[in-house]
Amino acid sequence: MKIAFTSDIHYDISPRNRDFTAHLAAALERLRPDVFVIAGDLSPEPKGLEDALSLFAELPCEKVMVAGNHDLWVSRNAARKGRDSWHKYTSLIPEICRRHGFLHLATDPVVIDGIGFVGSVGWYDFSLRDPELDTVYSRRDYERGEFFDRRFPTGIWSDMQYAHWLRSPDASDWRERSIELSTPQVFDRVFELFQEKVAEVLGRTRELVAVVHTAPFDACVWKGETPDPFDAYGGSERLGEFLVELVQERPVTCLSGHQHTPLDTTVNGVRVLRAPVGYLRGPSPDDARKADATLGVLILQPEGGSTTRRGK
Repeated sequence: MKIAFTSDIHYDISPRNRDFTAHLAAALERLRPDVFVIAGDLSPEPKGLEDALSLFAELPCEKVMVAGNHDLWVSRNAARKGRDSWHKYTSLIPEICRRHGFLHLATDPVVIDGIGFVGSVGWYDFSLRDPELDTVYSRRDYERGEFFDRRFPTGIWSDMQYAHWLRSPDASDWRERSIELSTPQVFDRVFELFQEKVAEVLGRTRELVAVVHTAPFDACVWKGETPDPFDAYGGSERLGEFLVELVQERPVTCLSGHQHTPLDTTVNGVRVLRAPVGYLRGPSPDDARKADATLGVLILQPEGGSTTRRGK
């Protein structure tokens, strides 16, 4: 089985990203994979997501994706009306995916020729934070996502402003309805859904492909020379622990995104791959060639072995 994968297309971020998405579609037509995977972050706007997915709609292969954190941004006004990030994650995005021939793996896992595909946005519980900063930033700082310490003047984590997960969106009392989940509570909710969906397909699979937008291991988070509080929003070690449990019974490959650096590493038997697009600025005459090189390709053998290569 030939699986092509990418992430962080960010269709909405610049005209070049929009043009590059069309180049990706053309590269996939040449590559002719059996399965195409997008590991999150296409557009926070539903129309942008529709437009991006429509470029791949005619590909003659299975198409799956998971939402990334940017895809789950909503206005505070929409959240107050019950259309919060959870509604977008479990209802709106799956509907958009189906209209364009995709499955949203967080809600619609699938088994293809004995390979189980299941997914999650992942989110964060601060377990991947840099411990060197524990004397600088408190739990409350990470909950607020604001970091303006004199030693590390970095800014604000955007999800704290643009992702809204309501605790009780159907409550009759508007005050109760407006209460938002904490970041770790969001992680608990999406992680529980992920575990449920894995359980749905596990008995029918000889191998598992977990498409998780955020990082499942600390080793998957790119670290700079200076400690960075934003490492706390890289993912969660609980994701990795769960995948390591699964790999005891069958091969597990994790296709990830979120960080805009390619990755191919194996942690405790779980192989993690990342082939992101990232933020593209300014014109480039080489984007058609770059699209071929950007796509990751995972080949899964009938016996469960695998090989991976970049581009075609």
